[in-house]
Amino acid sequence: MRYIMKQNRTDLGRVVGANLKRLIKESEYRTQARFAEAYFVDERTVRRWVSQGVEKVYIIDELADFFKVDRMSLLSEREEVSPFYRTFRVLTLFQNICYNSYRQRRFIEN
Repeated sequence: MRYIMKQNRTDLGRVVGANLKRLIKESEYRTQARFAEAYFVDERTVRRWVSQGVEKVYIIDELADFFKVDRMSLLSEREEVSPFYRTFRVLTLFQNICYNSYRQRRFIEN
């Protein structure tokens, strides 16, 4: 079960990476280097996000705020994907987030 959750999270992270690449190209920055400079991160970090994906929710939220888009637009795949499948993938991501926060809280309490 853990492998499946990790796999789904990784897939969604890569979707975010692909959408980040698209947003950078469509924005005023045009290149990952210029975006990294404007976002105050290392260029290697941006390259890693684009190629390997973004799995941390707070980074996804910050990127959505930076580009002034909805978080769901970063998590959404191409429009050809059925809405049911897209909703399933997003719900799986949030299920994983809730599970991980529960595990952290339980670890801190013990």
